[in-house]
Amino acid sequence: MNTSQSPQHLLDRMDAHDREPDVDAAWQRFEQKYMRPRRPALRWHKMAAAVAGILFAVGLVVAAVQWAKRSDALPQQDDSTTVAVQVVQPDADSLVCFDNTRLDSLLTMVAGRYQKVVLFDDERTCGLRFFLTWNPDEELDTLLQRLSQFDGLRFSMHGDTIVVQREEVQP
Repeated sequence: MNTSQSPQHLLDRMDAHDREPDVDAAWQRFEQKYMRPRRPALRWHKMAAAVAGILFAVGLVVAAVQWAKRSDALPQQDDSTTVAVQVVQPDADSLVCFDNTRLDSLLTMVAGRYQKVVLFDDERTCGLRFFLTWNPDEELDTLLQRLSQFDGLRFSMHGDTIVVQREEVQP
């Protein structure tokens, strides 16, 4: 044992060893020595991300507006286009070919030839498309019988009116 140390000094060391450590003071020393302070440089990353998001949203809006303007400027395609049948009143000797022609357009031309009126019982029937060769000399009843052969449609005459009726097709 070293005689230079007094017994009091040894007792103080033993008491210091038995005491609870000051955790808060130790944490502050650790933080100062090993932890880096927060850098404000990370704020500009957040700001840049926000600006990029806003620019992206604005770009989407501008693209949508331009697309809408472009689609409005394009000529509207009408599904009711008919094949160019150039003769409103066909010659008696010529055949008229309907190629992918809407039924309402076909029957309008036929009704004009026979001075009749067309009546559809279902509006959806007007848009049906037909491929048909028509001889304007043929009797109207013969043409209506040919058209009635299509499943789900019935053509009939009531006075001066051609009536088109849609029938439910049984499978």
